[in-house]
Amino acid sequence: MAPISELVAVDTAISDGARETVVKYQLGIPDNPLLLAGLLDIPDQRAMLSQIFTEYASIAARAGMPYVASTPTRHAAPDYIEAAGRPAEDLARINADAVAFTRQAVNASGIAEWWLGGVLGPRGDAYEPGDSTGVARAVRYHSAQAEALAAAGVDFLTALPLPNADEAVGLCLAMASTGMPYVPGFLVGPDGRLPDGTWLGPAIARCYEEVTHLPLHIAIVCVHPDNFVAARDAASKHDPGTNPAIARIARLKANGSPLSPTELAGATQVVADAPDEWADAMMRARDEADLQIVGGCCGTSPAHMQALADRLDAEDE
Repeated sequence: MAPISELVAVDTAISDGARETVVKYQLGIPDNPLLLAGLLDIPDQRAMLSQIFTEYASIAARAGMPYVASTPTRHAAPDYIEAAGRPAEDLARINADAVAFTRQAVNASGIAEWWLGGVLGPRGDAYEPGDSTGVARAVRYHSAQAEALAAAGVDFLTALPLPNADEAVGLCLAMASTGMPYVPGFLVGPDGRLPDGTWLGPAIARCYEEVTHLPLHIAIVCVHPDNFVAARDAASKHDPGTNPAIARIARLKANGSPLSPTELAGATQVVADAPDEWADAMMRARDEADLQIVGGCCGTSPAHMQALADRLDAEDE
């Protein structure tokens, strides 16, 4: 694994693609409260998930690109542990095991330069901001998982996808309290606003104004690359004074489809652009926003990430 200082300075790195939609729709494994973390105690499902994690890292390795991995811990938090019938004391073990699992799976790819992000998620449904919590309550709720991931040895913490500005600030405070580098990752619509109605620029600005230990950068998560470009443009036009905040976006973890979150939530199968079409859209978004880290989210697959890696690799030839 590479020093975190090199992630800040990296020109272009690639991250993983979708894991949850691959597991649910392509492999037919039903949801559980812990999502991917709930598979790790079942040997055959753990092995299957390991193959997915290794395959994504191998794409970066073959292209000779730096890689950003993320732990399967979006739901490894108190409410979901309780819903899964696990004791509260399992939180530290589940998160530590997920960190060790991810490190082993990525190392199996043989990649040399990579970083490991410890993932936290919103307390409620990422697509339903009404379920989210306020700043102070978010700090109290998320601190235990942030501390568990930090203690397990990740390179940085990341919270995603965040639909609510108040909870985003609370998550930043919880992550910052560990002393670890961290990255908040927002969900934003093509109109330039979070699901709670907050414009993207002010939401980002709050993470830098209300937290002393500042984020590494900002990520945008769970939106199609074309929708990201539209969102960025809309937010900039709404309030040009927030452009310095918007310019802090360095990572895009993009959906395979431009459908809205509501439409995707109702889908019964994988919905995504063809890999080449999606990769072309990602390259346009990368160039438009001067992104450093690009990867896939819902609906993407190893084929999508391979198409993107091929384009990035061809640039260096």
